Amino acid sequence: MRDALDRRTAPRGHRHVAALAEALRAAGGAHPILVRALEEPVSRAESRWAVEVPAGLPQGTLVKRWFGRQPPLRGPVL
Repeated sequence: MRDALDRRTAPRGHRHVAALAEALRAAGGAHPILVRALEEPVSRAESRWAVEVPAGLPQGTLVKRWFGRQPPLRGPVL
């Protein structure tokens, strides 16, 4: 389980998050919502959350590691 988490928390770990669901099942800790978020995330943020939670990482840790520096969000131009 730890090995699966370590690979998913590395840079580009977001490309292989579905394999973490299988590791959770094998370890007997597969919560249905977490597994769905790993296998069929509706967004990048959901897959990031689904790895951060079992890894015990603070929220937002994987954003920069996985996706690099994000441009600031901009509101509508008035």
